[in-house]
Amino acid sequence: MPRSLSRPSVVWPVSLAIATGALVAGCGSGSHRALTPPPLVTSTTSTSAVTVAPTSPPPTSPPPTAPPPTSPPAVTPTTIGTADAAIAGSYVAGTADGGTLYIRSDGASRFSAPDDVACPTCTTAGSPLATLDFSLNTLTATGAGSYRGTGVLTETSDPTWAQQLSPTATVGAPVSLTDDNGAVTLSFLPSLDILRDHAAAVR
Repeated sequence: MPRSLSRPSVVWPVSLAIATGALVAGCGSGSHRALTPPPLVTSTTSTSAVTVAPTSPPPTSPPPTAPPPTSPPAVTPTTIGTADAAIAGSYVAGTADGGTLYIRSDGASRFSAPDDVACPTCTTAGSPLATLDFSLNTLTATGAGSYRGTGVLTETSDPTWAQQLSPTATVGAPVSLTDDNGAVTLSFLPSLDILRDHAAAVR
């Protein structure tokens, strides 16, 4: 009699549950531990604010200025005694009747010339001499070898002759002298009457 084929009954749910429980029990009690994922490490980068102080610009130099114009040195009058060597000496005119001048180191000075008032008929060589004395009080340097002196008329041997030279040539009147490198002019003489340094003239 043929055998009838019968399908075995399959109970999946029970067997699967048992197997799953056994697997979990074995993993828990055995030497193997459940793998626990490491905690997540969150790296936090802290940034600190850096404050940069504003820098002031370097000081600026003022623009160069042009040097002030140079002024000529001030001319300071000096007493005649401190500059006696500058003008002291004898000075002569270019003509025989032009006269002579002598300046002493202390400023005392004398101008001499033929007195044609006292002797109108005399020759220049034979005429008596008239004198006009004055005293220099100050002497001012006006340049290299140049000077200007001021003073006062102190005496004259012939007032009429002196008045003939200049209406202002009276005792007590001011007088001035200019020395330009040895060429001297006097305020009581015509401007073209120049007396020159005798020492330089005879060299």
